[in-house]
Amino acid sequence: MRKTKRTVMALALGLLLVLFSTAFTALPVQASMSRTASASTTTQPHQFGWSGWSEVPGNGFTMSGPATSSYLGNDYAFVRGTNNHIYMNSYNGTTWSGWSQVPGNQFTLSGPTAATYVAGDADLLALLVRGTNDHLYMNTFDGTTWRGWSEVAGNGLTPSAPAATRFVTGLGPVLYLFVRGTDNKIYLNILSGGISWSGWSQVPGNGSTPDAPGATSFFNKVYLFVRGTNDRIYENLLQIPA
Repeated sequence: MRKTKRTVMALALGLLLVLFSTAFTALPVQASMSRTASASTTTQPHQFGWSGWSEVPGNGFTMSGPATSSYLGNDYAFVRGTNNHIYMNSYNGTTWSGWSQVPGNQFTLSGPTAATYVAGDADLLALLVRGTNDHLYMNTFDGTTWRGWSEVAGNGLTPSAPAATRFVTGLGPVLYLFVRGTDNKIYLNILSGGISWSGWSQVPGNGSTPDAPGATSFFNKVYLFVRGTNDRIYENLLQIPA
């Protein structure tokens, strides 16, 4: 009888311990749920996302990478057409203009590049391409009229697309033009005041690339990017004192 009572008491005590254990184990879960509920009342940052791919209207085709630039409130896209002419499409924030050939009957064997620059008091859009003779050519747009194609001074040659970026110096805005030379080195030509080119000079560092460079500017730096001969990506920074 005593053994039976002890067994019953042991079972009762064990059950009691299990109940207490379950109750205390549940407390952190309840606290966690409470914290989650209160956190939802705090302000969360806006979540942004990609829209997904959609075709640019106009049924355009290209065999090379496009070039883009914002100018006078519009976005401009430039491409090399399947006939090697250069075409433009502009977006005003609502609609695309449709593809039209850039005047001047210029041909290119690579993708174009575009950047804004200043000539005198005029803010212009520059379109630069590699010609079929591997020389560099530029056409400028004032928002209404194209001014015609002219060869970039310096007799430079490139087997790839050029890269350009605008940069503001103490002497005013200038246009930096980069190309891959026929020796696979990277070269620079600078347009100042929309009038005079500096002439071609090799970018320091003895870098080589089998492809077109890429360039942009930010604050007081010009960033130059290339594909290395080992297929890795390299950058070179030009810092200009403010």
